Amino acid sequence: MNILRQTGYLSARSFTIRYHQPLTRRFIRTGAPKMESIPVVTYGRRAEIATAIQKLLLPEYDVVHIILDLPTALHEIPLILTLTPPSPASTLGTNAARAAANEPLRTPKAVIFGGGIPDEEVAQVKAAVSEEQRGEVLWVNLTMEDYARQGVQQGPSPPVANVLVREKLREGGL
Repeated sequence: MNILRQTGYLSARSFTIRYHQPLTRRFIRTGAPKMESIPVVTYGRRAEIATAIQKLLLPEYDVVHIILDLPTALHEIPLILTLTPPSPASTLGTNAARAAANEPLRTPKAVIFGGGIPDEEVAQVKAAVSEEQRGEVLWVNLTMEDYARQGVQQGPSPPVANVLVREKLREGGL
């Protein structure tokens, strides 16, 4: 068993092991280890855009919390960044399902602001978060200029937002 663990053919990480060819007793690894997704929170204006982006970011990023308005953002984002985040008021994001199943909620590593969120609101939300908490997360702000550089002239585009968010998260080390 130890040799299988050392060679990567047996692990506690979601590998599927299949016994192959009884005469040679070869084992074949049939799956890769599950990558732990990175939890993020989004603040945007439209639920349908947020949920589309949530699906596009999977499996690498897990949108645990979706916020749709400023008062909720000012209240929930500081709480989300604590060790005991609240259940989403919007009922969107994977933490909503976790709360319903009495599972532990995930604390995000990044806060993503959609292109329709004005700079003033971004500043208000950041000011509502303690300095210590601000330094522990990556702040990603999509702008309409970002969309324009990608050739999108009007309105949000989930596929383009997906590309932009991934670029900015990777630039920030996530």
